[in-house]
Amino acid sequence: MNDQPPGWHPDPWLQADQRWWDGTNWTEQTRSAPVPPPPQPHPQPQAQPRQHAGIYQPPGAVVPHDVNRVIAALLALFLGGLGIHKFYCKKTGLGILYLLFVWTLIPAFIALIEGIIYLVQDDAKFARAQGLAYAP
Repeated sequence: MNDQPPGWHPDPWLQADQRWWDGTNWTEQTRSAPVPPPPQPHPQPQAQPRQHAGIYQPPGAVVPHDVNRVIAALLALFLGGLGIHKFYCKKTGLGILYLLFVWTLIPAFIALIEGIIYLVQDDAKFARAQGLAYAP
């Protein structure tokens, strides 16, 4: 038993054609299957508003940050062994790691190199390296 309503349906024997179902039986009437319409283009997704530090940020806007490259460099050069520059750059986990290994003097050596790098970088590159939005 076939529960399909009367009409054109895919031919059970020739999948490329359609056959007329009269509600009880397949008839001898066949036709070529209609060509499906071309796919519609998908709309481009709209830019979603971003959140930065709990503040609404419209698409394309740049949120200024409160981390100064020169201050971070000076903290790295003078107090880098304690990881103060990492705390200043809002990288608390790394700051704690520097504090844990301060007795080895390795953090002081790394901070010296970071301080020099901070001084020779431009503001945009520094902000990108720290994961901050750059606002000129």
